[in-house]
Amino acid sequence: LTFYIQQGLERDDALVLTQNASLSLKKPMTFETNGRPRLGEENAPVEIVIFSDFQCPYCAQAAQTMHAIHEARPGAVSIIFKQLPLVSIHPFAAAAALVAVYAQSIGKFWQTHDRLFDAQKQIGSTFLKETLEELGADVDTLFDPVKGQPYAVVVIEDMAEAKEADVAGTPSVFVNGIAIQSGARLDRLLARVDAELSAPASKTDKKRALLSPFPSTQESYRQLDNAGRADLFMLTKSVLCPCPESAHSFFD
Repeated sequence: LTFYIQQGLERDDALVLTQNASLSLKKPMTFETNGRPRLGEENAPVEIVIFSDFQCPYCAQAAQTMHAIHEARPGAVSIIFKQLPLVSIHPFAAAAALVAVYAQSIGKFWQTHDRLFDAQKQIGSTFLKETLEELGADVDTLFDPVKGQPYAVVVIEDMAEAKEADVAGTPSVFVNGIAIQSGARLDRLLARVDAELSAPASKTDKKRALLSPFPSTQESYRQLDNAGRADLFMLTKSVLCPCPESAHSFFD
């Protein structure tokens, strides 16, 4: 609540966002990270997972946020990229995802990631073909239903994980397994990361864990008993989510 008020929101609006954020007090998600693109050290204390679409303009902004987080907290943050092409609205998103998966297989993911987002408006068959040629890939092999299957499987697995985690759109950001509201905003994501970094290994003060403006979400969940979790669920069930299609923008 304190954070939102400091950002200039009225108390009532800040309260709604705070209540909505309490939805994060649930069991953290576990994602497949083996072989996935990673920015930062594998043993970093804070792991950020982002589901993204190369044709999504919000994702292009989120990409800049991820680089900024990596630079702002060196050694403390590990960022995992997950593919979530929104094929119903972005015709070349799936193809771009395959290109990125191939780039990961030869150790050139992040430069390809940046190229795709930097030239997002150019993404199309010609641009993707040129990108593949620069990577030394065989275009016909990558998009062949049989030969390209190892790359397609990665995209499908990421999409399945997104569905399991109730991801409704892109970009969607998780910090240590917990979905973060407005996670594409640098200030809010830094606050969440710093909360995870400052959280003690264990908390004996339940009230402090739950009333802190930025408690460790995983630790707070552990401190709640089953009745407390049920009460929390009933409280947050009636709170409207400030998602991109509502009055609140993802980057508001």
